[in-house]
Amino acid sequence: CRHPFFREITDDQVIRRICLEAAPMTYGAGDCVVEVGQPAKSMYFLVRGKLHVDVNEEGRGGLYLKPPCWIGDKCIFVDTLRTNTVRAVTSTETLMLEKTSVAALICDFPEVQVVYDRFR
Repeated sequence: CRHPFFREITDDQVIRRICLEAAPMTYGAGDCVVEVGQPAKSMYFLVRGKLHVDVNEEGRGGLYLKPPCWIGDKCIFVDTLRTNTVRAVTSTETLMLEKTSVAALICDFPEVQVVYDRFR
């Protein structure tokens, strides 16, 4: 499952660079992946495990996510704070891609700017 932004990028060299920039992260059951109100500086691709997205401040309700999916993609395109707390339900692996990595990618591959601008 590829995010629509990345799906529009067809240059193999750019895709390779994105893969190199994405950092593997592991979380144990109950670990917080992102917390509501915190500055959002990276998105996460869920590779293995299960996440719970809280929809209220008490941590009740919400939805569960399984691979393949992603969270936090909004921050790649705009400056924002986290709007939900997300916790690992089981042992979980993600790939974290930082907003600064995408900015560097655009500097190195100017053709990506056109795709990026469509998502802003």
